[in-house]
Amino acid sequence: ISRAIFTACLIDARVRARSGFIEVEDKALLDYQGEELARIDDELDFDPAVFHARDGAVWMIEPDPNGATIELDEAFMLLGPHSDGFGHWMLDLLPRYIAASASGALPRVPVLIDASMAETQRQCLELMLPEGVEVIALPAFATARVRRLWCAASQMHVPLSAGRGDPPNPGCF
Repeated sequence: ISRAIFTACLIDARVRARSGFIEVEDKALLDYQGEELARIDDELDFDPAVFHARDGAVWMIEPDPNGATIELDEAFMLLGPHSDGFGHWMLDLLPRYIAASASGALPRVPVLIDASMAETQRQCLELMLPEGVEVIALPAFATARVRRLWCAASQMHVPLSAGRGDPPNPGCF
């Protein structure tokens, strides 16, 4: 099983600190492919934008209209509920930026990260960014409205789970 690799630009998107969901119009988008959600034991309600998740459906929490909202013209998204975890950063989030950069499709745009990210992870990112590319740290509970939000698919392969005649999944982290 392989994953599709792509870089995309979403128009008029809303993202939140520590959340992997991207809201465009009345849709909440999440990076998964095929039957991945059914094969893994991911707790979607660990994401702070999710009030409740059950059977592949989620109920989202609306951000506070009077809360902190950052308006951006353009950015590349490296946000997620596990962005502070070194394993998730190295195996999921950072490879997204590398793939998007290598594609040649990603223009020089600011990179949007979670402010709660460890300083060493931020330094790692800053060392590999092209000169002049800004890092924007989104504070906890803040929302960003981005006119052109660039994102890339996760490169992390989620193996089939045990119990279906497949080898056991030892886990990545």
